Amino acid sequence: WDEVKDRVHSKVVNISSKSLGVIALDGDHEEKTFQLVKIDDPVPVEVTQEFATVSDGQDRVDLHCRESTRPEDQIEVHESKEIGDAVLEFRSALPAGSPVSITLKLRPDGLLEVHGRDLTTGGEVHATFQTDSVLTQEVVEEAKSHVAALRIS
Repeated sequence: WDEVKDRVHSKVVNISSKSLGVIALDGDHEEKTFQLVKIDDPVPVEVTQEFATVSDGQDRVDLHCRESTRPEDQIEVHESKEIGDAVLEFRSALPAGSPVSITLKLRPDGLLEVHGRDLTTGGEVHATFQTDSVLTQEVVEEAKSHVAALRIS
């Protein structure tokens, strides 16, 4: 009976079919894909993570946006696929360890909004990339209709 009640009270939500992230250096100074949005996250979803500059005198950060089917926080770069790139240029050269905020926002239409912000000088970059990381509205509506049609006998 509990299983039947669970099905009747089911709610259909759109989820991310892929994990989305950016390439950054890990604690061992090796390039990894840091996945901010995770596979199966409900959509829309917005995640912000703080990173830092690596070198003294750094005047920009290249944001390499990636997608994968892996759920982990960090994966090898070759385990992810390129979505697109953006460049965050700093207003002045920064020392190593300067904070940089990266926000990924996945919208229900599959658009990935990327916002990078240099927290020291205030420089910003915005970019938008089309992904196939969400269910189409048609598939979501079909699933809702299927759930609504369930009957208890």
